[in-house]
Amino acid sequence: MRMRQILKYTIKFKIILLVLCINLNVVPLNASSQDDFIGDKESKSKKLRKPNLDSDMAAQPAAKRAKKEVEPKFTSEQIELQQGKGSKGRGSGPGGFFWHIWVEGKRRGCVFINKISEPPINKEHASIQIFINKSDQGKGIGRIAYSRACLLSFYDEVYAYMRKNNKASIRAAVAAGFIELSLKTSQVIMKWIRPK
Repeated sequence: MRMRQILKYTIKFKIILLVLCINLNVVPLNASSQDDFIGDKESKSKKLRKPNLDSDMAAQPAAKRAKKEVEPKFTSEQIELQQGKGSKGRGSGPGGFFWHIWVEGKRRGCVFINKISEPPINKEHASIQIFINKSDQGKGIGRIAYSRACLLSFYDEVYAYMRKNNKASIRAAVAAGFIELSLKTSQVIMKWIRPK
């Protein structure tokens, strides 16, 4: 009887450990055959190896990293951009624009364009940023706001800078017509070009 309980708890423990490994993106290396090991000989001595997400993600284009398609919760007709004053560094400077994002009578965030001159582009260019309320993220607001803000500005080219792990913003920018530039930087740099 006691042996069965120990075996039962051992099996439960292994299942829980496996689920934790999956949730933490950790690959167990205590496989039964040599072919099941990941990495070089030094890494075999470790029990777990966490994948290098930065190098894995850097090797993929932004559109592929942000592959998951999300069905928008709001339509283009429901989303309205209302021009505002902005503030320092948030669309109020020369050549800057600021809009409040309204959906169904409620303010859901803001989007703004600044004129900047920073590496790696180095020439003066328009740079867009968007902030969506936490509770309203993942509802398709970003893709429409990105596109509409670029069209409302007088710029023919607009750049977007975002972290490589910000998949939601990358998805929204790709859906709005941005393309990734292949520049060696710590961020994803994307470019929107006004349609002719």
